[in-house]
Amino acid sequence: MAEQSFFAALSKEDKQKPIVFCFPHAGGNSEDYLEWQKYLISCATLSAVCLPGTGRRFAEKHPDDIESLSTEIADEIDNMGLYNYYFFGHSMGAILAYEVAIRVKKLPKALIISSSASPDSVPSLKVISMNAMSDKDFAEEINFFNGIEKNFSATDDFFNFFLKKIRKHFELIGRYKHKHVEKLTISIYSIVGDRDPHVSNDAIVKWESMTSAGYINHTVPGNHFYFNENPELIASVIRKCIHLTNHKNNCNEFLII
Repeated sequence: MAEQSFFAALSKEDKQKPIVFCFPHAGGNSEDYLEWQKYLISCATLSAVCLPGTGRRFAEKHPDDIESLSTEIADEIDNMGLYNYYFFGHSMGAILAYEVAIRVKKLPKALIISSSASPDSVPSLKVISMNAMSDKDFAEEINFFNGIEKNFSATDDFFNFFLKKIRKHFELIGRYKHKHVEKLTISIYSIVGDRDPHVSNDAIVKWESMTSAGYINHTVPGNHFYFNENPELIASVIRKCIHLTNHKNNCNEFLII
């Protein structure tokens, strides 16, 4: 089966508006993030980064490592010749977005990361321990992240169709090793839920060490998947990021919304 493009969007590119590439969490389908487009019609075009083995690319082979995957994505973005774009990544997607950012020839205007510790703190002890679990124990432990309904994680459908995909992504992030030493020269905006059981405020603000430019942390109401409760929160942060970048504000501040 021929490999498909990494990218999908609900609307055609508007050259007057920036593109926000959305990188998915472990087990996630980034095309679900396109639901946020209705909140961003006036300021950005969302583009889902569709990974092999997920969504419409379900039949394709899962990637073996983040390094080669991020290189493939960076090459495809370079071939698009873009100059006005941003990266957003949630959880595992934040690490992937960062790795793509350090590889593209033309840097995004900013990196927006969500619910993820900094690259030098990944993988977490939680991810490492879960990778050593049986399927049954893993399915029970996945409820820790609040992204899957507890009743669903115990069903045959979960075991037959979703567990393999989630485990592949956990293994992918479990093999990750941060190697880059040069700091990014673009601003980083981070977002974390105030009830996130996996990523604390102390852990997420370490992203500041990944850039020589500005940094803002947004603490929002919610858990690891805060946007499931209120998707307008993430749209608000994206709008503010674009506004601050375009107005070249000094973004060394801590923001709670």
